[in-house]
Amino acid sequence: MRQLFRVPVTAVAAFLLLGRADALAEQPAYCRKVHALAASDAALLMAPQVVVQGIRHPSSNAIDIGATAGDGYQVRTALSFSPLDFYKGLRVMRLGDAECDLHESSMSIEEILDHGAGAARLVALREQEAYLDAHDQEWRALMKKAEERFSERVITLIDLNEVRNHADALERKLAHVRGEVAQLAAQRLGKPRGSLSAQAAAYARSANRVAREASYVRSLDAWRVRVVSGVIPFPRSDWYGLAEVSFNIGGIAQSIHEDRHLGSRADELQHASYEVNQRLRRFRDQTRAAIEQARNEVEAVEREISFIVKVRSVLESSDAQGIAHTRDTLALQQLSVDAERVFLRALIAALSTYTEDRPQAVE
Repeated sequence: MRQLFRVPVTAVAAFLLLGRADALAEQPAYCRKVHALAASDAALLMAPQVVVQGIRHPSSNAIDIGATAGDGYQVRTALSFSPLDFYKGLRVMRLGDAECDLHESSMSIEEILDHGAGAARLVALREQEAYLDAHDQEWRALMKKAEERFSERVITLIDLNEVRNHADALERKLAHVRGEVAQLAAQRLGKPRGSLSAQAAAYARSANRVAREASYVRSLDAWRVRVVSGVIPFPRSDWYGLAEVSFNIGGIAQSIHEDRHLGSRADELQHASYEVNQRLRRFRDQTRAAIEQARNEVEAVEREISFIVKVRSVLESSDAQGIAHTRDTLALQQLSVDAERVFLRALIAALSTYTEDRPQAVE
């Protein structure tokens, strides 16, 4: 028994808890929080208890008040240690790890559910902004030519205003796109970290792990394992030891209920409307609907572009007076419609990353 407490249990527990804190210092705030709480609980479980007792034995010796019998007054000092509680402390820290992993998995998915549509729109807007930036000199040059024709009395004021309206619309569109890009970028919208299916599976694994770890820690409550070793310094120096193992019979019923709990939790993760699996299903359905809408809009835009291109082709071979003004007006219209096509195609591609459907080519 004397050899039992030569192992520095307290030092081992302190090393595990404090050394672990240093290793986790760089983790997110939530993980630091749950690890600190787990370490707080584990510290009391893993460390031994120091016991000091003062006893007065009854003169009749009719009752037993401890590990030894005696008479008169007696002082005892002892250490009490539970190997089971030490192990339970380790499992509590594992539970903290599981809760941290669950939080990280859920945050990644929650970001997509809350801001996925905005992130896809940001990608599309940046493509549209790049297109407009690359062609801004074109509509400004066309506007300048129209002003020169007007000063030469080749076109009317109505014709000039028509060109100006198209050019101003492109300028406003570029300004609007830049503003929306800046607003969405300020939200720090991130891209998906891998497939949504893989993230949902990781979330389910983490959630089930948390449930299992918590259930296992609770199941240890039915057991009690305790080792006590102490000394009696006076009136006669001596030592004593006690080893105790007990089991609460309610642990049998507890095991059945814990199995039901774990099964219900797994079913909840799979089918509950508020859990990630069903929320992702709704998100995918909404995203597919948005993609279908964008495809229909692309088809309409393609028809408009096709019409403009055909008309411009016809006008290229025409010698009618004032035809240059009409060609320039159509060129401005095509720039505007092309910008919409760039946006819609980029939006379809960005949204398709969430549905995990293979994006169809848009000609």
